[in-house]
Amino acid sequence: MSARPTCRLVRRRVLLAVPPVLAALAACGPAPCEQDAGPAGDDPATVLPSEARPRVLSLAEAPYVGASVTACDRLGATMLSHVLAEDPGSNAVVCPAGAGLTLAMLYAGATDLPEAVNRLLGFETHAVYPSGLPAERDTAWSALQQSMQRLDDARALEDFDPEDPPAQPLVHVANRALLVRPEDPEAPGRVRQEYLDAARSWYGAEVMQTDLAHAQASLDAWACWHTAGLVPTSAMSVNEDTRLVLQNAVLLAARWQRPFDAGSTEDRGVFHRADARTSQVPLMRQTGRYTLVSGEGWRALRMACLSTDDGLVVDLVLPDEVVDLAQLPEETWAEASARLESSAGSASEVWLTLPRLDLSSGALDVLEALRRSGVVIGSVPHVGDMLEVSQVAQQVRLKVDEAGTVGAALTEVLVEVGSAPGMQEEPVSFACDRPFVLRVVDRASGVCVIEAAVTDPAAG
Repeated sequence: MSARPTCRLVRRRVLLAVPPVLAALAACGPAPCEQDAGPAGDDPATVLPSEARPRVLSLAEAPYVGASVTACDRLGATMLSHVLAEDPGSNAVVCPAGAGLTLAMLYAGATDLPEAVNRLLGFETHAVYPSGLPAERDTAWSALQQSMQRLDDARALEDFDPEDPPAQPLVHVANRALLVRPEDPEAPGRVRQEYLDAARSWYGAEVMQTDLAHAQASLDAWACWHTAGLVPTSAMSVNEDTRLVLQNAVLLAARWQRPFDAGSTEDRGVFHRADARTSQVPLMRQTGRYTLVSGEGWRALRMACLSTDDGLVVDLVLPDEVVDLAQLPEETWAEASARLESSAGSASEVWLTLPRLDLSSGALDVLEALRRSGVVIGSVPHVGDMLEVSQVAQQVRLKVDEAGTVGAALTEVLVEVGSAPGMQEEPVSFACDRPFVLRVVDRASGVCVIEAAVTDPAAG
């Protein structure tokens, strides 16, 4: 197996077959992915030809897209709760949209799924859908993905700098299905062409192939490339039984509609932790008009990014007291965003305090998080005979500062041969100087793109 490359955010060469958004990424970034197996012309994997063409869908053509958004909310809550339970007091950052899209791609075109899996994706096995369950499910998730991709501007990616968000909001979403060719051509576990065509048709997945010796380098190269180096390597561990790896990347960047004044940032502000201790962190401060709502035991505030009315927003969910975030019901975070959306247009004068953030998730075992919630992801006969899912992992990076927010997520699935089954008022204080939840929401669809439970900003 080849050694893993180091990724330093530099763009170099471009494959002739690379799509326009990749070509833009390759053009001239400020600090390209410098590696032996680079993300463009140096990627050891080759593109496989396909007659399948990606479908073009709008939200209006997907009557059940709301089910996908709800599924993302549940996934995000499940993953946040898993991290907080595994490591109390830690920060947790996840990408609900990336996890949902990757699992939806795993089941592209599939019929006769277990009830728990259909429910995981927002659909009920026994419900009646006009076009049939598989078609309605894929239509909803595909339309959701394409709604996010309306903000995928290749021009903004030409010189993308994670330290300097572009003037217009950016949401880059990419999918890949990487076939790992076994040494023995007669080895079991062949991936069905019908599945690959469905993944490409519904989710625009680029279908590529490599051998085991070059698989890790290819996975790392693709990860670094599509996340602008914020997630430089894959979390998958390939072996001689690996037949397929699915990869989903989400990269977002947006400036605040009302940037913070760096001169008002308190470099050694006090953040109150749930364990009754304090941390010293940079606290950004400003006064402005924000949508503000409340629920049982919490308040929430919506920050607008510099974009159109249906662009990106950041929702902050703040408990009334200094508490362990795991103590609040999982549905709190989605409920907060829903109330903020329904209250859009109303605003209060607020004295806002928000810590500067740089959070990284490490590799979250999504498979284990789902298993603990009662959902087992196992055999995938629609992908190929004798194949099962053995790894599902997600890595996320989120940065928040005075100018705006930048985040990236990589979600991966490894499939291998197996045998398993109005008036001026006094400002209201909204000080995020204690554990809180931050959600980056795409208003057009309502989907939560990245979600973070901040328990100690100083922990990073």
